[in-house]
Amino acid sequence: MFATITNFSQKYGKYDIYDFIFCCFLALGFVFYQERTTYLDNAYLLFNMLDSSSFRIEHYRYAAIIPQIPAIIGIKLGLDIQFIAVLLSFGYLLFHFIVYWIVKHKLGQRALGIVYLACLLLAMHESFFDMVTETKLALGMGVLYAGILLTDSLSNSKKLVFTLLVFSLGVFSHPVFILYFGVVLMFYWMFKKQVFWQHFVAIGILYFIKSSFFGSSSYEMEFYKSLGNWTVFSSSFLHQYMIGHIGKYYKLIIILTYLVSTYLYRQNLRKELGIYLLSIVGVYFILSILNAQGESHMMMQKTLYILSFTCLYPMVFVYDQWMNKLFLNVLIPLVLFASFYTINHASEKYTTRNERLVSQLDALSYNGDKLYIKESQIDPSSMLGSWALPYESAILSRWHLDKSITLSKLKSGNTGTPDQKDFIHVFDLPKPVNQMNRTYFQFADSTTYFPIDSTFILN
Repeated sequence: MFATITNFSQKYGKYDIYDFIFCCFLALGFVFYQERTTYLDNAYLLFNMLDSSSFRIEHYRYAAIIPQIPAIIGIKLGLDIQFIAVLLSFGYLLFHFIVYWIVKHKLGQRALGIVYLACLLLAMHESFFDMVTETKLALGMGVLYAGILLTDSLSNSKKLVFTLLVFSLGVFSHPVFILYFGVVLMFYWMFKKQVFWQHFVAIGILYFIKSSFFGSSSYEMEFYKSLGNWTVFSSSFLHQYMIGHIGKYYKLIIILTYLVSTYLYRQNLRKELGIYLLSIVGVYFILSILNAQGESHMMMQKTLYILSFTCLYPMVFVYDQWMNKLFLNVLIPLVLFASFYTINHASEKYTTRNERLVSQLDALSYNGDKLYIKESQIDPSSMLGSWALPYESAILSRWHLDKSITLSKLKSGNTGTPDQKDFIHVFDLPKPVNQMNRTYFQFADSTTYFPIDSTFILN
């Protein structure tokens, strides 16, 4: 019996509570797959993948191919929409699980794995349903880069190959990757007293190749342009968000930041402490500029991962010296588990939205399969955004009603008989509705859009 217990401990002892938490996080992709794939950008992505039967890449972010692979396999096999949605939702979480597994179990960087998990779970009620944002991919690439630098057992040749691979993926993930690159190198220099100048050269060459051969997307141009508009800092939307939420959803980050700071102070590492605090202030300053106007909390969460990472990453250099086992093995897991409760509550508005939209599409279907609605007929409080209505309606009607119905929003100011240019996000690009993938969308050949009753309110 003792031999059996010993064998079990040797075989499974390397797994801990954080692995279990990440498996629960991965399982949420199955539980809330519909809410994660039929809302705004997520629905836009799913629709275009179904229609083209291929990967969907925006703004030259080719790293997005990786999490889309399971869904593309399902599409090639001709699976139903609901199964494709499951694979898409799961694929985006599987990417993070693979990064976590590599960092924690293959590279042996346990603390870095915990930091990565904390970045993904804290405030997840505002980010979990924004599935397709490439800022999460940039976070994963930044964590992989940090893991490679921290792993002394890797030979220099392996480090070089893996670093170039991560750089190539990071450059083609999201512009915010450059901030992760800077934060990782800065703290490595701060604690290890070593600078990899060749990495600056490599990342510079990759960005030069990208801009030379692919150009810069309009999004990237706006991203970099906004960094120069320092005058908006004082009135940034980010300040308002932090005032109302920093003590509610970021308690763990505040506690860990305090513990790291006090440890550095007590160890007489004053220069390191100053750089640490200045880096947090600097990243917050940049994010304040990027989120000057602020569309929603969900949109802002796309960039706040870098702030969480900046606060937590130095913990990997010092946690062996000061991290209490009770705090590490009990309190932190409890906080992360508590994040799951917020998901269940946040999902209600997305579930309700889908159910009501399906019900209303069923009621409207007698008008035709291509309909348009005026802005004044949409209740913004319950719809939570409406620019992606054509994609959401096409997916949900086929999924739940076995019909193909698309509902487009009419641009404001139109008073005459509208045509397709008067609608927001219609299907004439890249192809008209009568040329869509018949496996998933079966619209009539007519391209005429019909109005719905003016008394109808979409809510």
